[in-house]
Amino acid sequence: MTDNPLTKLGDLTKPATVLIEKISDAVGGVFKPYQIVRVAKANAEANRIQAESRIQVTDLHRRAMHRFLEEEATKQSNIEAITQNALPLLEDKSAPQNVADDWTSSATTP
Repeated sequence: MTDNPLTKLGDLTKPATVLIEKISDAVGGVFKPYQIVRVAKANAEANRIQAESRIQVTDLHRRAMHRFLEEEATKQSNIEAITQNALPLLEDKSAPQNVADDWTSSATTP
């Protein structure tokens, strides 16, 4: 048999575990401040990335809304111009109910 003390750890399981935990705590204690700073920096970087993503989405929505409002304003202007030009042309025999509902979508400014 061998005289290696590691083979007799079965008898020392509890004291060995306590010793390993003590050493681990001591080593961990030395690196704990570094770890706290490292984790804080990683969290700050993750928060910055999330904030930038929200800003980009907000800018995208702002640009889309601006484009949408401009398109709708142009359509509204076209509808009003066509209506203004069409009203004087109405006669008793006119049938405005027969005009397709989508005529406004292709309307252009006169």
